[in-house]
Amino acid sequence: MTGGFYWLSQPGRPLQTAGPGCAGCHIRTTLEWDGPAAAAFSKGVHALNPNRVFPGSIPQSATAHQEPSAQFASFKADSFRAAECLSCHASAHEAWEYSAHGRAFTNPIFQHAFERDRKAWCLNCHAPLWDARRDGEAASIAEEPDIGALYAEGINCVSCHVRDGEIHAATDYSKKPDVKLFHPVRYDPGLARDSFCAGCHQFNFVHELEPFTVYEGDEHPMQNVVRESRESNGALYPAGCTGCHYAQGDHSLKSKGARRLRDKMVIEIATTRPGAARPAKDGPDGEDGQRANRQYSVTLKLSIPRIAHHFPTGDLFRILSFYIYDAQGGELYRYDFRKEVRVVDRAVISDTTLKPRPDEYGAHATIQARLARRPARCSVVYRLQGAIDPDIAGDFKDPAILSETVYEGSCGD
Repeated sequence: MTGGFYWLSQPGRPLQTAGPGCAGCHIRTTLEWDGPAAAAFSKGVHALNPNRVFPGSIPQSATAHQEPSAQFASFKADSFRAAECLSCHASAHEAWEYSAHGRAFTNPIFQHAFERDRKAWCLNCHAPLWDARRDGEAASIAEEPDIGALYAEGINCVSCHVRDGEIHAATDYSKKPDVKLFHPVRYDPGLARDSFCAGCHQFNFVHELEPFTVYEGDEHPMQNVVRESRESNGALYPAGCTGCHYAQGDHSLKSKGARRLRDKMVIEIATTRPGAARPAKDGPDGEDGQRANRQYSVTLKLSIPRIAHHFPTGDLFRILSFYIYDAQGGELYRYDFRKEVRVVDRAVISDTTLKPRPDEYGAHATIQARLARRPARCSVVYRLQGAIDPDIAGDFKDPAILSETVYEGSCGD
Protein backbone atom coordinates (compact mmCIF):
# COMPACT_ATOMS: atom_id res chain seq x y z
CA MET A 1 0.00 0.00 0.00
CA THR A 2 1.00 3.58 -0.46
CA GLY A 3 -0.59 6.77 0.74
CA GLY A 4 0.00 10.30 1.89
CA PHE A 5 -1.53 13.71 2.37
CA TYR A 6 -0.75 17.07 0.80
CA TRP A 7 2.98 17.52 0.17
CA LEU A 8 6.56 17.62 1.28
CA SER A 9 7.62 20.98 2.66
CA GLN A 10 10.67 22.82 1.43
CA PRO A 11 13.97 20.96 1.02
CA GLY A 12 15.60 20.27 4.35
CA ARG A 13 12.39 20.62 6.34
CA PRO A 14 10.31 17.72 7.65
CA LEU A 15 6.98 16.61 6.22
CA GLN A 16 4.17 19.02 7.08
CA THR A 17 1.68 16.18 7.15
CA ALA A 18 2.39 12.50 6.61
CA GLY A 19 0.27 9.49 5.89
CA PRO A 20 0.70 5.74 5.59
CA GLY A 21 3.22 4.77 2.98
CA CYS A 22 4.92 8.15 2.44
CA ALA A 23 8.34 6.66 3.12
CA GLY A 24 7.75 4.04 0.45
CA CYS A 25 8.07 6.71 -2.24
CA HIS A 26 10.11 9.48 -0.66
CA ILE A 27 12.90 7.39 0.84
CA ARG A 28 13.23 5.40 -2.37
CA THR A 29 13.46 8.65 -4.29
CA THR A 30 16.68 9.59 -2.54
CA LEU A 31 18.24 6.41 -3.92
CA GLU A 32 17.02 6.86 -7.52
CA TRP A 33 19.56 7.42 -10.27
CA ASP A 34 16.89 8.76 -12.60
CA GLY A 35 17.09 12.25 -11.20
CA PRO A 36 14.66 14.56 -9.39
CA ALA A 37 11.87 14.15 -11.94
CA ALA A 38 11.54 10.46 -11.19
CA ALA A 39 9.24 11.20 -8.27
CA ALA A 40 7.43 14.27 -9.57
CA PHE A 41 3.98 12.71 -9.44
CA SER A 42 2.46 10.66 -6.66
CA LYS A 43 -0.27 8.54 -8.29
CA GLY A 44 -2.79 11.06 -7.06
CA VAL A 45 -1.70 10.99 -3.41
CA HIS A 46 -0.86 14.72 -3.36
CA ALA A 47 -0.49 17.69 -5.68
CA LEU A 48 2.87 19.13 -6.70
CA ASN A 49 4.34 21.32 -4.00
CA PRO A 50 4.80 24.83 -5.48
CA ASN A 51 7.84 25.34 -3.27
CA ARG A 52 9.48 22.34 -4.90
CA VAL A 53 8.81 23.90 -8.29
CA PHE A 54 9.75 27.50 -7.52
CA PRO A 55 11.14 27.80 -3.97
CA GLY A 56 9.55 30.63 -2.03
CA SER A 57 6.43 30.80 -4.18
CA ILE A 58 4.22 30.03 -1.16
CA PRO A 59 4.95 31.62 2.24
CA GLN A 60 6.49 29.13 4.68
CA SER A 61 4.10 30.23 7.41
CA ALA A 62 1.04 28.95 5.50
CA THR A 63 -0.65 25.94 7.00
CA ALA A 64 -1.89 22.91 5.09
CA HIS A 65 -5.58 23.72 5.60
CA GLN A 66 -5.42 27.50 5.45
CA GLU A 67 -8.12 29.26 3.45
CA PRO A 68 -7.05 31.41 0.45
CA SER A 69 -6.11 34.89 1.63
CA ALA A 70 -4.29 38.05 0.70
CA GLN A 71 -0.98 36.61 1.89
CA PHE A 72 -0.76 34.80 -1.43
CA ALA A 73 -0.55 38.06 -3.35
CA SER A 74 3.19 37.48 -3.70
CA PHE A 75 2.60 34.19 -5.47
CA LYS A 76 3.82 34.64 -9.05
CA ALA A 77 1.29 32.43 -10.83
CA ASP A 78 2.44 33.68 -14.23
CA SER A 79 5.79 31.97 -13.69
CA PHE A 80 3.96 28.65 -13.71
CA ARG A 81 1.95 29.21 -16.86
CA ALA A 82 2.60 27.58 -20.22
CA ALA A 83 2.42 30.97 -21.95
CA GLU A 84 5.82 31.76 -20.41
CA CYS A 85 7.34 29.13 -22.72
CA LEU A 86 5.40 30.06 -25.85
CA SER A 87 7.79 32.55 -27.42
CA CYS A 88 10.61 30.02 -27.81
CA HIS A 89 8.66 26.74 -27.85
CA ALA A 90 5.69 27.63 -30.05
CA SER A 91 5.32 24.24 -31.75
CA ALA A 92 5.55 22.33 -28.47
CA HIS A 93 3.05 24.73 -26.88
CA GLU A 94 0.56 24.31 -29.71
CA ALA A 95 0.82 20.51 -29.57
CA TRP A 96 0.47 20.52 -25.77
CA GLU A 97 -2.51 22.90 -25.79
CA TYR A 98 -4.71 20.43 -27.68
CA SER A 99 -3.26 17.31 -26.09
CA ALA A 100 -4.74 15.13 -23.36
CA HIS A 101 -2.27 16.80 -20.96
CA GLY A 102 -3.31 20.32 -21.96
CA ARG A 103 -6.99 19.41 -21.60
CA ALA A 104 -6.58 17.17 -18.54
CA PHE A 105 -8.72 19.48 -16.40
CA THR A 106 -10.96 21.16 -18.96
CA ASN A 107 -12.05 18.16 -21.02
CA PRO A 108 -15.78 17.61 -20.56
CA ILE A 109 -15.51 13.94 -19.59
CA PHE A 110 -13.23 14.76 -16.66
CA GLN A 111 -15.39 17.73 -15.71
CA HIS A 112 -18.48 15.51 -15.65
CA ALA A 113 -16.81 12.96 -13.36
CA PHE A 114 -15.18 15.59 -11.14
CA GLU A 115 -18.43 17.48 -10.64
CA ARG A 116 -19.88 14.23 -9.31
CA ASP A 117 -16.94 12.99 -7.18
CA ARG A 118 -15.39 16.31 -6.03
CA LYS A 119 -12.20 14.69 -4.71
CA ALA A 120 -8.71 16.16 -4.37
CA TRP A 121 -7.48 12.78 -5.62
CA CYS A 122 -8.86 13.68 -9.06
CA LEU A 123 -7.10 17.06 -9.14
CA ASN A 124 -3.73 15.70 -8.02
CA CYS A 125 -3.18 14.14 -11.45
CA HIS A 126 -5.50 16.16 -13.71
CA ALA A 127 -4.49 19.54 -12.25
CA PRO A 128 -1.27 18.88 -10.30
CA LEU A 129 -0.51 22.59 -9.76
CA TRP A 130 -3.70 23.24 -7.80
CA ASP A 131 -3.27 24.41 -4.24
CA ALA A 132 -6.06 24.24 -1.67
CA ARG A 133 -4.63 27.24 0.21
CA ARG A 134 -4.74 29.39 -2.90
CA ASP A 135 -7.54 27.88 -4.99
CA GLY A 136 -9.93 26.54 -2.36
CA GLU A 137 -10.91 22.97 -1.63
CA ALA A 138 -11.66 20.44 -4.36
CA ALA A 139 -15.41 20.57 -3.76
CA SER A 140 -15.54 24.32 -4.35
CA ILE A 141 -13.47 23.98 -7.54
CA ALA A 142 -15.84 21.26 -8.78
CA GLU A 143 -18.84 23.47 -8.05
CA GLU A 144 -17.45 26.55 -9.79
CA PRO A 145 -14.27 25.83 -11.80
CA ASP A 146 -12.22 28.83 -12.92
CA ILE A 147 -11.05 28.07 -16.45
CA GLY A 148 -8.62 30.98 -16.21
CA ALA A 149 -6.90 29.60 -13.11
CA LEU A 150 -3.49 27.97 -13.16
CA TYR A 151 -4.93 24.56 -12.29
CA ALA A 152 -7.07 24.67 -15.45
CA GLU A 153 -3.90 24.30 -17.53
CA GLY A 154 -3.80 20.65 -16.50
CA ILE A 155 -0.36 19.11 -16.91
CA ASN A 156 1.53 22.08 -18.31
CA CYS A 157 5.22 22.71 -19.02
CA VAL A 158 6.13 23.49 -15.40
CA SER A 159 4.38 20.36 -14.12
CA CYS A 160 7.02 18.17 -15.74
CA HIS A 161 9.98 20.38 -16.59
CA VAL A 162 10.64 22.57 -13.52
CA ARG A 163 11.90 21.46 -10.11
CA ASP A 164 13.52 23.62 -7.41
CA GLY A 165 13.59 26.59 -9.79
CA GLU A 166 15.54 24.71 -12.45
CA ILE A 167 14.35 23.70 -15.93
CA HIS A 168 14.79 19.98 -16.57
CA ALA A 169 14.96 18.09 -19.86
CA ALA A 170 15.64 14.53 -20.92
CA THR A 171 18.22 15.81 -23.41
CA ASP A 172 21.83 16.18 -22.30
CA TYR A 173 22.79 19.48 -23.89
CA SER A 174 26.37 19.19 -22.65
CA LYS A 175 26.80 16.78 -25.55
CA LYS A 176 25.37 19.31 -28.00
CA PRO A 177 27.76 22.27 -27.81
CA ASP A 178 26.37 23.77 -31.03
CA VAL A 179 22.92 24.26 -29.49
CA LYS A 180 22.49 27.75 -28.06
CA LEU A 181 20.29 27.80 -24.96
CA PHE A 182 18.26 30.77 -23.80
CA HIS A 183 18.25 29.39 -20.24
CA PRO A 184 20.20 26.71 -18.33
CA VAL A 185 18.79 23.20 -18.67
CA ARG A 186 19.46 20.46 -16.17
CA TYR A 187 19.82 17.01 -17.69
CA ASP A 188 17.26 14.71 -16.09
CA PRO A 189 16.95 11.26 -17.70
CA GLY A 190 14.05 10.50 -15.37
CA LEU A 191 11.75 12.56 -17.59
CA ALA A 192 12.10 9.98 -20.36
CA ARG A 193 11.55 6.89 -18.22
CA ASP A 194 8.24 5.11 -17.93
CA SER A 195 8.57 5.34 -14.15
CA PHE A 196 7.88 9.07 -14.55
CA CYS A 197 4.69 8.42 -16.54
CA ALA A 198 3.67 5.81 -13.98
CA GLY A 199 3.26 8.61 -11.45
CA CYS A 200 -0.18 9.20 -12.95
CA HIS A 201 -0.79 6.32 -15.37
CA GLN A 202 -0.13 3.28 -13.18
CA PHE A 203 -2.05 2.85 -9.94
CA ASN A 204 -4.15 0.34 -8.05
CA PHE A 205 -7.71 0.43 -6.83
CA VAL A 206 -8.16 2.78 -3.91
CA HIS A 207 -8.73 1.32 -0.45
CA GLU A 208 -9.25 4.71 1.20
CA LEU A 209 -9.38 8.24 -0.19
CA GLU A 210 -9.75 10.28 2.98
CA PRO A 211 -8.15 11.39 5.20
CA PHE A 212 -5.21 9.62 3.50
CA THR A 213 -5.08 8.06 0.05
CA VAL A 214 -4.32 4.38 0.53
CA TYR A 215 -4.10 1.98 -2.40
CA GLU A 216 -4.70 -1.75 -2.49
CA GLY A 217 -1.98 -4.23 -3.43
CA ASP A 218 -0.39 -4.54 -6.87
CA GLU A 219 -2.63 -7.49 -7.75
CA HIS A 220 -5.50 -4.99 -8.19
CA PRO A 221 -4.42 -2.43 -10.79
CA MET A 222 -7.03 0.18 -11.67
CA GLN A 223 -4.92 1.65 -14.46
CA ASN A 224 -2.25 -0.68 -15.74
CA VAL A 225 -0.81 0.83 -18.90
CA VAL A 226 2.85 1.04 -17.79
CA ARG A 227 2.98 -2.52 -16.49
CA GLU A 228 1.24 -3.75 -19.65
CA SER A 229 4.00 -2.18 -21.72
CA ARG A 230 6.75 -3.68 -19.62
CA GLU A 231 5.25 -7.16 -19.52
CA SER A 232 3.92 -7.41 -23.08
CA ASN A 233 6.89 -6.59 -25.29
CA GLY A 234 8.96 -3.96 -23.55
CA ALA A 235 12.11 -5.30 -25.20
CA LEU A 236 10.83 -4.09 -28.57
CA TYR A 237 10.30 -0.59 -27.19
CA PRO A 238 13.45 0.24 -25.20
CA ALA A 239 12.56 3.95 -25.08
CA GLY A 240 9.38 3.16 -23.15
CA CYS A 241 6.37 5.48 -23.23
CA THR A 242 8.23 8.43 -24.75
CA GLY A 243 9.43 6.37 -27.71
CA CYS A 244 5.92 6.58 -29.16
CA HIS A 245 4.14 9.35 -27.31
CA TYR A 246 6.96 11.92 -27.40
CA ALA A 247 8.66 10.87 -30.63
CA GLN A 248 10.78 13.73 -32.01
CA GLY A 249 9.65 15.85 -29.06
CA ASP A 250 5.99 15.87 -30.16
CA HIS A 251 3.99 17.03 -27.13
CA SER A 252 0.63 16.07 -28.65
CA LEU A 253 1.09 12.62 -27.04
CA LYS A 254 -0.24 11.04 -30.23
CA SER A 255 1.72 7.98 -31.26
CA LYS A 256 3.94 8.80 -34.22
CA GLY A 257 1.84 11.83 -35.09
CA ALA A 258 -1.42 9.88 -35.58
CA ARG A 259 -4.00 12.45 -34.48
CA ARG A 260 -6.94 10.08 -34.51
CA LEU A 261 -7.35 6.40 -33.75
CA ARG A 262 -8.47 5.76 -37.33
CA ASP A 263 -5.08 7.02 -38.53
CA LYS A 264 -3.23 4.16 -36.87
CA MET A 265 -5.72 1.28 -36.89
CA VAL A 266 -5.94 -1.15 -39.84
CA ILE A 267 -9.39 -2.66 -40.39
CA GLU A 268 -10.39 -5.36 -42.89
CA ILE A 269 -13.97 -6.66 -43.09
CA ALA A 270 -15.17 -9.46 -45.37
CA THR A 271 -18.60 -11.08 -45.74
CA THR A 272 -19.42 -14.53 -47.12
CA ARG A 273 -22.99 -14.93 -48.40
CA PRO A 274 -25.27 -17.94 -47.85
CA GLY A 275 -24.78 -20.62 -50.46
CA ALA A 276 -21.09 -19.89 -50.90
CA ALA A 277 -18.85 -22.86 -50.32
CA ARG A 278 -16.70 -22.93 -47.26
CA PRO A 279 -14.26 -25.58 -45.94
CA ALA A 280 -16.06 -28.30 -44.00
CA LYS A 281 -15.33 -28.32 -40.27
CA ASP A 282 -16.92 -31.64 -39.31
CA GLY A 283 -15.97 -33.64 -42.38
CA PRO A 284 -16.57 -33.39 -46.15
CA ASP A 285 -20.07 -32.58 -47.40
CA GLY A 286 -19.54 -33.88 -50.91
CA GLU A 287 -16.67 -35.08 -53.00
CA ASP A 288 -14.89 -31.72 -52.99
CA GLY A 289 -14.71 -31.53 -49.20
CA GLN A 290 -16.86 -28.40 -49.14
CA ARG A 291 -20.31 -27.76 -47.66
CA ALA A 292 -22.94 -25.13 -48.31
CA ASN A 293 -22.90 -22.05 -46.07
CA ARG A 294 -26.41 -21.40 -44.77
CA GLN A 295 -25.47 -18.21 -42.88
CA TYR A 296 -23.79 -14.90 -43.57
CA SER A 297 -20.27 -14.91 -42.19
CA VAL A 298 -18.64 -11.57 -41.36
CA THR A 299 -14.93 -11.51 -40.51
CA LEU A 300 -13.21 -8.54 -38.89
CA LYS A 301 -9.42 -8.32 -38.96
CA LEU A 302 -8.19 -5.47 -36.80
CA SER A 303 -4.65 -4.43 -36.05
CA ILE A 304 -2.68 -1.57 -34.55
CA PRO A 305 0.72 -1.87 -36.23
CA ARG A 306 2.76 -0.29 -33.44
CA ILE A 307 1.60 -0.42 -29.83
CA ALA A 308 3.31 -1.60 -26.65
CA HIS A 309 0.33 -1.75 -24.28
CA HIS A 310 -3.13 -3.26 -24.43
CA PHE A 311 -5.94 -1.45 -26.21
CA PRO A 312 -8.17 -0.05 -24.84
CA THR A 313 -6.08 0.71 -21.77
CA GLY A 314 -6.08 3.17 -18.88
CA ASP A 315 -9.62 4.04 -17.79
CA LEU A 316 -11.65 0.84 -17.41
CA PHE A 317 -14.69 2.54 -18.94
CA ARG A 318 -13.08 2.53 -22.38
CA ILE A 319 -14.44 0.05 -24.91
CA LEU A 320 -13.71 -0.55 -28.60
CA SER A 321 -16.91 -1.97 -30.14
CA PHE A 322 -17.52 -3.73 -33.48
CA TYR A 323 -21.14 -3.43 -34.68
CA ILE A 324 -23.06 -5.10 -37.50
CA TYR A 325 -26.44 -3.69 -38.58
CA ASP A 326 -29.16 -4.78 -41.00
CA ALA A 327 -30.71 -2.60 -43.71
CA GLN A 328 -33.23 -1.15 -41.24
CA GLY A 329 -30.51 -0.12 -38.79
CA GLY A 330 -31.20 -2.95 -36.36
CA GLU A 331 -28.20 -4.28 -34.46
CA LEU A 332 -27.34 -7.82 -35.55
CA TYR A 333 -24.09 -8.26 -33.67
CA ARG A 334 -21.69 -6.50 -31.31
CA TYR A 335 -18.27 -7.46 -30.04
CA ASP A 336 -16.49 -5.45 -27.34
CA PHE A 337 -12.74 -5.19 -26.89
CA ARG A 338 -12.54 -4.28 -23.20
CA LYS A 339 -11.34 -5.20 -19.73
CA GLU A 340 -14.21 -5.77 -17.33
CA VAL A 341 -13.51 -5.81 -13.59
CA ARG A 342 -16.02 -6.56 -10.85
CA VAL A 343 -15.55 -3.63 -8.50
CA VAL A 344 -16.80 -5.45 -5.39
CA ASP A 345 -13.93 -7.93 -5.26
CA ARG A 346 -11.67 -6.65 -8.12
CA ALA A 347 -12.08 -9.93 -10.03
CA VAL A 348 -11.41 -9.71 -13.76
CA ILE A 349 -14.63 -10.89 -15.42
CA SER A 350 -13.19 -10.77 -18.92
CA ASP A 351 -10.30 -9.23 -20.81
CA THR A 352 -10.79 -9.05 -24.57
CA THR A 353 -8.50 -6.05 -25.12
CA LEU A 354 -6.11 -6.08 -28.05
CA LYS A 355 -2.79 -7.33 -26.73
CA PRO A 356 0.60 -6.97 -28.38
CA ARG A 357 2.53 -10.16 -28.91
CA PRO A 358 5.96 -10.38 -27.28
CA ASP A 359 7.73 -11.33 -30.51
CA GLU A 360 6.37 -8.71 -32.92
CA TYR A 361 5.29 -5.10 -33.13
CA GLY A 362 1.65 -4.24 -32.82
CA ALA A 363 -1.53 -5.97 -31.71
CA HIS A 364 -3.91 -7.99 -33.87
CA ALA A 365 -7.29 -9.66 -33.56
CA THR A 366 -9.70 -11.60 -35.81
CA ILE A 367 -13.42 -11.79 -34.99
CA GLN A 368 -15.96 -13.87 -36.93
CA ALA A 369 -19.73 -13.48 -36.68
CA ARG A 370 -22.34 -15.82 -38.19
CA LEU A 371 -25.67 -14.18 -38.97
CA ALA A 372 -29.06 -15.40 -40.14
CA ARG A 373 -29.87 -12.03 -41.71
CA ARG A 374 -27.95 -10.08 -44.31
CA PRO A 375 -25.55 -7.46 -42.88
CA ALA A 376 -25.87 -4.03 -44.45
CA ARG A 377 -23.51 -1.84 -42.44
CA CYS A 378 -20.55 -2.31 -40.12
CA SER A 379 -18.86 0.11 -37.73
CA VAL A 380 -15.99 0.19 -35.27
CA VAL A 381 -16.46 2.73 -32.46
CA TYR A 382 -14.11 3.72 -29.62
CA ARG A 383 -16.39 4.48 -26.66
CA LEU A 384 -14.58 6.52 -24.04
CA GLN A 385 -17.22 5.96 -21.37
CA GLY A 386 -18.30 2.53 -22.54
CA ALA A 387 -21.27 0.96 -20.85
CA ILE A 388 -22.39 4.16 -19.11
CA ASP A 389 -22.40 6.45 -22.14
CA PRO A 390 -26.17 6.01 -22.82
CA ASP A 391 -26.85 7.11 -19.24
CA ILE A 392 -24.69 10.23 -19.31
CA ALA A 393 -24.98 11.35 -22.96
CA GLY A 394 -27.78 13.77 -22.04
CA ASP A 395 -25.42 15.62 -19.68
CA PHE A 396 -23.18 16.74 -22.56
CA LYS A 397 -23.82 19.55 -25.03
CA ASP A 398 -22.12 17.43 -27.67
CA PRO A 399 -22.52 13.70 -26.89
CA ALA A 400 -20.22 12.93 -29.85
CA ILE A 401 -17.20 13.62 -27.61
CA LEU A 402 -17.96 10.37 -25.79
CA SER A 403 -16.89 8.27 -28.76
CA GLU A 404 -14.82 8.19 -31.93
CA THR A 405 -16.08 6.34 -34.98
CA VAL A 406 -13.05 4.56 -36.38
CA TYR A 407 -14.88 2.91 -39.29
CA GLU A 408 -18.38 3.23 -40.73
CA GLY A 409 -19.47 1.61 -43.99
CA SER A 410 -19.81 -1.61 -45.92
CA CYS A 411 -19.33 -5.01 -44.33
CA GLY A 412 -17.07 -5.96 -47.19
CA ASP A 413 -19.39 -7.78 -49.58
